[in-house]
Amino acid sequence: MADLTGYIVIFDEEQRADLLHERGDYDGRFADALSAPDWGLKEWEVSFISFGAGSIDYACLAQRGKRVATAKYRVDFSNLVDLNEIPLGQLAGMIPNKLQGHFTRSSTGRGRKVPKETWKSLVNSVKELRPQKSEDIDRLFRLRDASLEKFTGNVADTIALEKDAVGVALDIFAPSGDLRKRTLQSWAPADEENLAPFLLGIDAVTLTEEQMLAHDSVTFTDARVRPTMIGSRFQIGPRLLDVIYLNRTKVENTIGVDLIYYNHFYDAYTLVQYKRMTKEKAGRFDQNAHVYRPSADKNFAVELDRMNQFIIDRVGTTNPELKWKDYRLNPDAFYFKFCQSTTLEVLSSDLIKGMYLPKEYLENLLESSRTSGPREGKIIMHENMPRYINNTDFTRLVHEGWIGTKSTNSKQITEIIRESLSADRAVVYARSSDERDQY
Repeated sequence: MADLTGYIVIFDEEQRADLLHERGDYDGRFADALSAPDWGLKEWEVSFISFGAGSIDYACLAQRGKRVATAKYRVDFSNLVDLNEIPLGQLAGMIPNKLQGHFTRSSTGRGRKVPKETWKSLVNSVKELRPQKSEDIDRLFRLRDASLEKFTGNVADTIALEKDAVGVALDIFAPSGDLRKRTLQSWAPADEENLAPFLLGIDAVTLTEEQMLAHDSVTFTDARVRPTMIGSRFQIGPRLLDVIYLNRTKVENTIGVDLIYYNHFYDAYTLVQYKRMTKEKAGRFDQNAHVYRPSADKNFAVELDRMNQFIIDRVGTTNPELKWKDYRLNPDAFYFKFCQSTTLEVLSSDLIKGMYLPKEYLENLLESSRTSGPREGKIIMHENMPRYINNTDFTRLVHEGWIGTKSTNSKQITEIIRESLSADRAVVYARSSDERDQY
């Protein structure tokens, strides 16, 4: 574990403290401006915060960002752990060192990091007074330590894509982005030696195997492709989102990631296949361009052919009152997301920037001279894409049912999942529903 140090932040302006407190209670995150002169830029620190009533109210993670005023910087607070108002006087009586000189007050922004020994004593005292919160506090330190690690290599790349697929699913389900930010920012590796799977490291309700098998399109009876299954459930009011990770091989042998999202309101499936772009010199383009070469991916032609063989039910429902739900801008529902290899960052809630291309549009581009590279090869890159769909537009289109299948038989989706698993791809399967629905 990294050195135990941190901050005690007192929000001592009543009106602002009340607003921040309400914001923190709502989604576990808020931001304010502080000086924190010994706080490293973009470094996450475990902190204790008080909203000015003579008590320590929360433990949390905090990160100093860019300067927003003279000698003041934006500080983001997240992963709040409610300590139920521990009186400062009670803490002071348990700690041999005086705490007063180490408070960072929001009214002035001044304050310094609590010295190591004092901090250690403070943390132990808080855990002694709130033993039921001890595990949550330990998790904050694990998150903080993991944020200092640099995860690289094929395994980290695959987990980064799994993380992105989960984040995209959460944004489709909850377009505000709050659920995605709260979930991804609370992720930490399941243990120090094993990064995967991504879902094991998030703070969510775990689905039982029975609940996962209740989804008809992830019930596998063929032992040859019987996958590892890990599931998490998210809920907003009566609305549910079940996210299930499926993989039949070890993560180090996984060659790609697919996202399959089912929008229950529109009875629509949308399928995304991730493709990594690598940096290289690409003919007339910038030597630092990120490129995907279909000819270098032995699976691309097979995958494209499988998508083209997928039978789509283009017949609308016979109920005139529901026909409007069947309208799609593009009902074939297959998309590729081309994105750069990225560093796996703990506590980052950002989606990977990339280009979503519909299958048919991609096929048209590959037939044109626009994607021609040197020596008659074909290349996909930002520089030769006249248009593409970004994260924001893609999640909105899926959420609102503008894209996706029409009344597709779930058996067809099951076959797509099976074939992806047989090709050593991981599948993130997300299905929205209402808690009153029955599978």
